[in-house]
Amino acid sequence: MPSRLSGSTEGSTGGGTGATTLLVTGATGLVGRAVVGRLLATDARLHVVAPVREPRRLEHIAAADGWGARVTVVAGDVTLPGLGLDAGVRARLAREATAVLHCAADTAFSRPLDEARAVNTAGTAHLLDLVTGWPRAPRFALVSTAFVAGRMTGDVAERAHETTGGWVNGYEQSKWEAEALVRAHAADWVVLRPSTIVSDHDGRVRQANAVHRA
Repeated sequence: MPSRLSGSTEGSTGGGTGATTLLVTGATGLVGRAVVGRLLATDARLHVVAPVREPRRLEHIAAADGWGARVTVVAGDVTLPGLGLDAGVRARLAREATAVLHCAADTAFSRPLDEARAVNTAGTAHLLDLVTGWPRAPRFALVSTAFVAGRMTGDVAERAHETTGGWVNGYEQSKWEAEALVRAHAADWVVLRPSTIVSDHDGRVRQANAVHRA
């Protein structure tokens, strides 16, 4: 079973001496779950701290995927300032986290803009606020989307993020705004832009999306 991180500021998050501590949001999601599994398989020294709204759900996933004690589950919500984390948890992360992988997102294309922003834009802002001032200045990796190109067509240059020509839906706009926040406020960052994910590498469909409904 994965470990649970208490509010105590004593001890370690469970990674052990020489471990790399990675803060991952959205670990229960389609992308987050797959990425955490692959990272753990690739780096034997990696320890993941995963704030989620439903800790029990992630514990079941961790047990099913064989993550063991290398994943520490904490109660947290990106829509809240400081992710709603206990002060002791925040202090531990500030000391130990060397990188942040922000996978948490509301990916519904039909969501009104204000609702999409609550998770995608404000959630990113809350995470950036949380890590600002951490002594290790962790690298910030944002999982965005290819759809930040909005209504633009043809070859889209990277500098085109300044003028999108508008968006088709609130999801696209809220993710574009999240990217802008990361560029403006993170010292060391990378933006990752997957397109629509149809299935796992073995063809299993874990989550139905717009492609399947169409």
